[in-house]
Amino acid sequence: MTDTTSLADLPTVPIEADPVQLKTTEKNVKIDNPSEQLKQERAMDDANMNALVTGIQQASTSGALNLPQRDVPTNEDHLVQDQQTKANFIPQQQIPDYIRQNETTDDLVRQHAEKQQAINNGDDIFDKLQTPIILALIYLVFHTPAFRNFIFLKLPVLFTKDGHMNTSGSLLMSITFALTYMGIMYSLEYLSV
Repeated sequence: MTDTTSLADLPTVPIEADPVQLKTTEKNVKIDNPSEQLKQERAMDDANMNALVTGIQQASTSGALNLPQRDVPTNEDHLVQDQQTKANFIPQQQIPDYIRQNETTDDLVRQHAEKQQAINNGDDIFDKLQTPIILALIYLVFHTPAFRNFIFLKLPVLFTKDGHMNTSGSLLMSITFALTYMGIMYSLEYLSV
């Protein structure tokens, strides 16, 4: 326990000095009273309001607030002829002819023919591009080095000593190519039905 300090070894402060004393003094500060200002403003507003009211009353008694005769409407027929001013007025609603708004059989047949034409156009494009795309993919697979190495390892009889295909190898690859194409075409035809 050499790493610890004893309480007796700690320094102490002598208590001989006088303790700290706090002294406070109050200062009386006069604070403005906002209610007095508000009373004065309201008294001024009341005086202004009274002056305004008396001005309006004087103008009314002198006839300055009356409309000139040219501005008074004399024709009140629009109030008498207006049907909406009646107590039991029910507005006339325009009922739409919903039967004529529906599609006719000819419209449905025309729309169906347009859809079929669009589908047929898409099918024609697919049919025209299908064969070249399939042939290109099969050709690519058959000429990849991985496929050639696989055939070389499984059927070395089809290759010459320098690693090129001999005649029987070319014939077998051609037959395999044709059978692969035929199998893909039959499976696509089976799936499309």
